[in-house]
Amino acid sequence: MEEKVWSSTHNPKEYTSVAAGAQSKLWWPVSWNDSDGKKSRVGKYQPKFIYPDDEDIPTSYYRFNATWLPFYRHQRSAYNPGHLVWDDFLGLYTLLDIFDQTDDNLMLTHMIRKATEDFGGDKPPPEFDVLTKFMPLFTDRKYDIQTLEGNYSLKLKEKDGRDKERFIICADNGLIGSGVHADHGHDHWHGHSKKDFKNPHNKGRGGLFRRYRQWMMEHIGIDPRTPVQRDPYLIIVSEKSTRKKARKDVTFDNQVKLLKKQVGDRAMIKQVQLSTLSLTEQVELLSRAAVFISVTGGGTVTGTFLPKGASIVLYHAKGKRLDWDFWNNFGQVRAHWFPVEKMHEDKYMKSLVETVENQLDYLDRH
Repeated sequence: MEEKVWSSTHNPKEYTSVAAGAQSKLWWPVSWNDSDGKKSRVGKYQPKFIYPDDEDIPTSYYRFNATWLPFYRHQRSAYNPGHLVWDDFLGLYTLLDIFDQTDDNLMLTHMIRKATEDFGGDKPPPEFDVLTKFMPLFTDRKYDIQTLEGNYSLKLKEKDGRDKERFIICADNGLIGSGVHADHGHDHWHGHSKKDFKNPHNKGRGGLFRRYRQWMMEHIGIDPRTPVQRDPYLIIVSEKSTRKKARKDVTFDNQVKLLKKQVGDRAMIKQVQLSTLSLTEQVELLSRAAVFISVTGGGTVTGTFLPKGASIVLYHAKGKRLDWDFWNNFGQVRAHWFPVEKMHEDKYMKSLVETVENQLDYLDRH
C-alpha cells in the first residue's frame, strides 16, 4: 500500500520525495527519474509502506545485515574523482554523520539504468574505473558494493535455477537522499558562476569535512594525524590533473624551476601525475605535504588529505574558481588562488614564491 508522507514544511497537497543521487546545477535541467524512463539524473525516491495484513504483501525478500546505502553515481561526469568523493561519497557520509551511523557495517548499492548513463551517453573510459579505485575510501570491505541495473529490482536465483525478482530489500537500517548534501548543494555550480560566491553552501561544514577526511583515511590504513613532513618540507606539484581544454595543457616547469632556486634549501619539490599512482600512494603522499600546487578541477580531490596547516595553491581559468566553496570552508588547509592565463607573468611568479615562502615560515612557527 502506498501512502503519502506529509512534511510540516511542505505544501500538504504534495507528498515529500528526495533525490537519491547528488544534484548538480551544472547539468541542469535536473530531472527526476520518471516512470517512463526518459528522465533520469538524480533518482526520485519516496517511501512505500507495506503492512503485515496487506493481502498482496510479497512473500519473499532480500536482506542485508547492514545499513543499506543506495546511490546514483554523479551524473554525466562520473569518471571525475572529485564528483565521486565530494558529491556522491560526501553526501552519503553526511547522512551517516547526521544519524550517528558512521561506524555501521555498510552495504552500498550503485543504482544505474544503463551502462553509459553516468558518462553522458559515452562509454566509460576502459582504463579509468574511478569507482573501483576510490571505493576503499568509503569502506574497507571489498564486497560492500552491489549494482542494481534496469528496473532497480534485485534478481536472485531460485533453487530451480530460474530468475526471481525480489522487490523487497530489507536491512537493519537504510539511508537515502544525498541530493543536497554534495559539496555544491542544490542551487550552486562548482564555482563557474559569480552567484556561487555570494552565499556559500559549505559555511560551517569544516568540522564535518575533517571528520570525513579522518574516516576515509582510516579505511585505507593511513593515520589522519600524520604531521607535515619537515626538514625538508614537501611541495607536491600536480601535472596533467584534468582533461578540460582550458587547463589540460598547463605545465608547471617554470614555476618548479623558480621554486627550486628560491626555496630549494628548505623544501623538496616533486612533480607528479597523481592519476598514475595508486589511491594509497596518493593519500600517503599528500598527507605529508606542506604545499600542494595544481590547476583546479576534480583532480585536486586528493588535496582533501593534506595535513592541518598545509596550503593548496590553485590555478583557475578566468572567472572559474572551481570548488572555491569547499576549499574556503574546509578549514584544514589554507587556500590560494592564481589565474592560469597569467601564471607566467612576473608578478604572479613572484607572488607564488612569496606565498610558498610565507607558508614555510608559518610552519616554522608552528
